[in-house]
Amino acid sequence: DDKRNSLFAKFYARVDVPFIKGLSYTINFGNNYRWARRFNSDEGDGAGTAFKMNSSAYDWTLDNILSYKTTIADKHNIDATFVYGARENEYEETMAQGIGFSNQELTYNSLEQAETFTATSDAWEESYVYQMGRLAYNYADKYYLTATLRRDGFSAFPDGNKTALFPSAALGWVVSEENFMRDSFANYLKLRLSYGANGNLINRYASSALVTSEAAYVDGSTSLIGQEARELANPNLVWESTTGFNYGIDFGIFNNLVSGSLEYYNTTTDDLIFGFVIPEATGFSSILSNIGEVKNTGFEASLNINPLRTDNFNWNLGIVFATNQNEITALPGQDNNDNGLVDVNAGSFNDQFLEIGESIGAIYNYEQDGFWQISDFQAGLIEDFQIGSERLVDQNGDGVIDTSDLVVVGRTEPAYQFSISNQFTYKQFDLSFLLNSVQGGQDGYLGEQNVWEGGIGTLSAAVLGNFYREINFWTPNNTNPDFRSPASFQEAANFRPWEDRSFVRLQDISLSYNLDSNLTDKLGMGNCRLYVSGKNLITWTDWNGWDPETNTGIALAGRPVMRSIALGLDISF
Repeated sequence: DDKRNSLFAKFYARVDVPFIKGLSYTINFGNNYRWARRFNSDEGDGAGTAFKMNSSAYDWTLDNILSYKTTIADKHNIDATFVYGARENEYEETMAQGIGFSNQELTYNSLEQAETFTATSDAWEESYVYQMGRLAYNYADKYYLTATLRRDGFSAFPDGNKTALFPSAALGWVVSEENFMRDSFANYLKLRLSYGANGNLINRYASSALVTSEAAYVDGSTSLIGQEARELANPNLVWESTTGFNYGIDFGIFNNLVSGSLEYYNTTTDDLIFGFVIPEATGFSSILSNIGEVKNTGFEASLNINPLRTDNFNWNLGIVFATNQNEITALPGQDNNDNGLVDVNAGSFNDQFLEIGESIGAIYNYEQDGFWQISDFQAGLIEDFQIGSERLVDQNGDGVIDTSDLVVVGRTEPAYQFSISNQFTYKQFDLSFLLNSVQGGQDGYLGEQNVWEGGIGTLSAAVLGNFYREINFWTPNNTNPDFRSPASFQEAANFRPWEDRSFVRLQDISLSYNLDSNLTDKLGMGNCRLYVSGKNLITWTDWNGWDPETNTGIALAGRPVMRSIALGLDISF
């Protein structure tokens, strides 16, 4: 049984300050209390198991907002806002479990009868504070200036570093309001420039030393609970911050036949929060630290086009395009093994490597040069590998395949993404569809194909499940496959292939017919609309696996993207 309850309330008040026109004070308070009880018993194993768990959670948010708006001489518009707020979340739970009951009638209502009895509990809390001051000014709805200073605080950061300041400023110029633009092709043209900073949080208690409790030592014949340090504290951890410039243009031209916006940004993320690898002789493998610097540059475009408008036919076209490139520009540490990588996470293949000049999503892998064939075995070329396994490139020529042979084979981030929407209207008919796409370009948007998860790539599973029929494995008759033979294993290196996840998807499509108003009036209806619509009907991709957008490769636990078709009738009276 699982019972969950929630009690929530929100309180709001606004006061317009007398004698000072435009000055107002607003207070918002919202809180939510949730409690749950779960209990279960299972008699299937004969001895019986049962548990009972109680949990509760409470959160509240308080905002105090002081605002002032005024207009001077009909042209000088001033809008000032000050915010002071706080938020807190807390949670606790207790669970008791028993295994082995001589009498199974009471189960979770008499857990003390169990042969083995355990109890666990958990609790956490976190709190936030925030203050913000903003001044917005515009002259004659033509020239705009906004300046903001925000101060955020979070309990997870160590003492002395719990709060941080994030300033921002923006300028705007509506060029189309100038006299020299009155009779131009542009109905609306605005230039924007902004600079700003924001911060990134960490998990609660991430900067603190954490311990875990478990049966850790034996006193005579009794196992006793001990505590063991699980994570190191970092009293110097600070907020990760991103600062940058944004340049934008908003426009509407040719009687608004074409409208949209263009954006270019350049940002830098300092004090990057990352698990810094340390020697395991310390008893720990990493410590959460502020390391390095990452730069991001990107371009975004949004266009709305009306290519054709007549009395009976109308066509609206929408295009959205975005691209982003990031680059690691600074890292601590040294390149001790002369492989071009700063030794931040240079421990094993499964660690995430970082390198100045590469993206944060760079993929370090072995370069593959085909597969080992039977002819290689006959020629005596195979030593540490098996027939049907990947032929890996020995980059440094030392005769050994190890982590020193890793190279950048691509990145996880896409090169660009776009969507195209079309809406056609002809008399009472409406047709609309949306194409959505993410593209990796030459070596981007790669996903790991771990065919061997869940046993798919094992020999017995491949044979018994007839996976050879669906998965392009190596066989003596199929020597240029996608994946190595299930009968082989790459003993010298834990190699996993990466594939391009680029796709184009027909995400939404809808066709509808609206009955003529003369007919609906005769039938006594206000409106009547028939429609058929579909979602995710077609996905064009070379990705081997399930949904490329969720990065789910060939796996037994994978699922395809949900495809749906709906028929509908909307009637109003």
